[in-house]
Parts: sequence; C-alpha cells; structure tokens
Amino acid sequence: MKWDRGTVTFGDLNAPVLLWQVADGSGLIGIFARPNNLNLQIVFDPATGKGTWTLAGIPGQASGTVTVER
Repeated sequence: MKWDRGTVTFGDLNAPVLLWQVADGSGLIGIFARPNNLNLQIVFDPATGKGTWTLAGIPGQASGTVTVER
C-alpha cells in the first residue's frame, strides 16, 4: 500500500485521493478513495505511523492494520 495526497495504491487497485483530512485535536489523518467503485478508508497517526484500513463494496468488506514507513 502506498499513498500521497494525490493517489493511493492498494495492491492492484489505485485511485485518486478524494479526501485527505487531519482530525482536530488528535492529529490523525484520514484518507478516502474509491478504487474500482470500492470504498477505501485509511486512518493513521503520523506521530506513531500506526493506523487501520477498511475496504468495502459489493464483494464484501475487509479491514486490517498498517504501519507507515518513510
């Protein structure tokens, strides 16, 4: 998985980032994209690099954890 403010790549899926939001107070960053009409949400803490992802759509839903590497 790779992302920046413009695009996100999740395995074989890639799409433009539709929303990049920093939460007030917590500093968490939320990313939303729609690769192949699926909903991909990534939320992570830039201070620790730890976060979660959720991919949902017609085939079902999956979720997991992510650690950001720079």
